[in-house]
Amino acid sequence: MTVDIAICDDDSKDLKNVIDILKDIFVEHSDKCSLQSFHSATDMLENVNKIDIAILDISMDEMNGIDLGRELKMRFPQVRVIY
Repeated sequence: MTVDIAICDDDSKDLKNVIDILKDIFVEHSDKCSLQSFHSATDMLENVNKIDIAILDISMDEMNGIDLGRELKMRFPQVRVIY
């Protein structure tokens, strides 16, 4: 089974750090995951179509992570949100 993870952070450095950490974790445990990364809430909402876990920055310019998490929960009720 593949775990679909989407990450949203408007800070490129922080986004890369989270991606690197997740890749290390999943490789170490030989688990399969699909990672999608987004620099804005709008981009994420327009492009994500399957998601199990959302990792969101709380403080973003156009839409904060709390509001994004609420919208994702409406679209994907099973999603687990991490801030």
